[in-house]
Amino acid sequence: MRYSQLDGSLAQDHVWHPPLPNQLRLDVDAGCCEIMNKFSVGVVLRNSVGGVVGAKACLVRLSSSVKGAEFMSIREGIDFCPRYSFRNVCIFSNSIQAVQTVTKPGEDRGPDGWIIMKIRSCLESSDFISLRHAKRASNKAAHHLATEAIKNDAIGE
Repeated sequence: MRYSQLDGSLAQDHVWHPPLPNQLRLDVDAGCCEIMNKFSVGVVLRNSVGGVVGAKACLVRLSSSVKGAEFMSIREGIDFCPRYSFRNVCIFSNSIQAVQTVTKPGEDRGPDGWIIMKIRSCLESSDFISLRHAKRASNKAAHHLATEAIKNDAIGE
């Protein structure tokens, strides 16, 4: 499982950086409106020149917290990859807590334990998907999609 920058440190960049020529970069983020108890996910896949290869925004019904929604955004990112035959993808989340929780060994018995274990299992069984942390400033497109998913759902009600 690969989960940190090439030098093993957490990302310190504040701007978006393209992936290596043979990689795709998948930015994921969660959005929330706790007053309405709604959570969403935004996913943006880009190639090495910054072109958008794919994107997704959706509401997340299985989450009851912002932290849980961040885990769900990582899971949606993982699910997004093989569905479209994407290979050698680096997933970036701006939730350092979610990235650290998923990548540390151990059993999680809290309310999000089931999704953490699923994410770990997927990362451990995949040679072509890695997970890293990115600052929010380099993850704006995914955040925008997640926010819009909540707004659009609120308009539809």
